[in-house]
Amino acid sequence: MPEDDSAVFIWQRQDGTKNACFTQDRVLSVGKQLTFMKLNSFVYTIAFLALSLTLSSADHHGKAKKAFAFAGAWKSKAESDANTRHYTFTFEEKDSKWSGHSEDEDGNVRKMARVKVERNKITAETDIERDGQTGIIRVVAEGDESGNAFEGKWSVIDSTDTEQMSGEFTAERIFELKLVGDWVAVATVGEEEIKASVQFKVAATNVVGSFKGEDGKEVKFTKITAEDKAVTLGLIH
Repeated sequence: MPEDDSAVFIWQRQDGTKNACFTQDRVLSVGKQLTFMKLNSFVYTIAFLALSLTLSSADHHGKAKKAFAFAGAWKSKAESDANTRHYTFTFEEKDSKWSGHSEDEDGNVRKMARVKVERNKITAETDIERDGQTGIIRVVAEGDESGNAFEGKWSVIDSTDTEQMSGEFTAERIFELKLVGDWVAVATVGEEEIKASVQFKVAATNVVGSFKGEDGKEVKFTKITAEDKAVTLGLIH
């Protein structure tokens, strides 16, 4: 056991799936760890961290590389000599046709006029008009091997198809953490493994949960908070 009297927990769904915590079905393997840290003789805090996230869009048996999954929401950044702008890009495929929209830091939403996807490359264009002049904001980027990010170039093209401005463009996938459901927790303390079940459900507008050890005793969580990929749980023991 570590010197700080902690135990490491690995979680997975009771049906055996390990990627149910995330909305993206392209997650091939996700390592999730729970650390029980003793605060005093009565109170324990569980820090749930998705510490290792292994995603791969390539087949490990030498088959052709799969197409990049651009569908979903992306935290994006457009660089220029003057500043850096942050956006949320969202792409959707329906009936083999792609669509998308962007939202800037002020909440302004622009619908993309054209979205074209070719395996791991995406081209997204938004029509613009200013002072009677028309143009296009174009993003051309390629997905990386993780399946979790893409990068490339943004540019402003005028009505004569001349590039007026450009810069680097990067995007990272936005994950949604899903807790509701039944989970199996396996604690490794030294060489010993201890199994427990954890359940989360919705009560009114809140998520509540409980922890049940091998002795069958159920303990309810007193605190459940989530931020990005981390969940902090508290319980009275």
